[in-house]
Amino acid sequence: MAPMRVSNLERREWRTKCRDELSRHIQSRLGIVVEPAQVRLLPSPDNPYAWRFLPEKKHLFSKNISDHSINAYKELCDGVGKTFEAILAKQGNSVDSLGMLDGAVASSVGKTEISFSALIDRLQGENALLSHAMEEMRTQLSAELERRRHAERELEHLKEVNQRLQEESEENLAIAMRLKGVFDAQSQGLKSAVQELQALQEGLFMGT
Repeated sequence: MAPMRVSNLERREWRTKCRDELSRHIQSRLGIVVEPAQVRLLPSPDNPYAWRFLPEKKHLFSKNISDHSINAYKELCDGVGKTFEAILAKQGNSVDSLGMLDGAVASSVGKTEISFSALIDRLQGENALLSHAMEEMRTQLSAELERRRHAERELEHLKEVNQRLQEESEENLAIAMRLKGVFDAQSQGLKSAVQELQALQEGLFMGT
């Protein structure tokens, strides 16, 4: 049972530390004093503050502080002002299930370090650049694929033309061979006729 008591004590210490860190952050960022025991990860509509966080920290703002584990408390302490921040809650804004406010605006602070809002803006800018680069790559890839398809169609056409010319060449060769055979036969016949004519002439000459 001793380890359990130590674990509960450690959890209470981290929970207290977490509440203190969040309370100081709210006062530093917004100038609003909230007692550590009154800090909420899921602020109610009448609270003057809300939370804005990176998507990967969504789980930290899905339940109350008292329901979290030690690891979550450590993550909250490490990420305050870095991966999430307190923002002002505007009157009339509706709170969603994550304690975020639609249209809520982060307060301006005179700090030299990069604020969470600046980080969001930078990430959004980088995302826009990446999206633009990806769109250009898709356009180039589409153009390259189209050129490749065109080259393949041209190659296929050339193959068909070459096949047709080869067939025509074979047909012409066959015709030429037949004509040569006819020519050779006619030449042989003419040669035989000439020889017979010469023999006839010789016979007539000797008979005279």
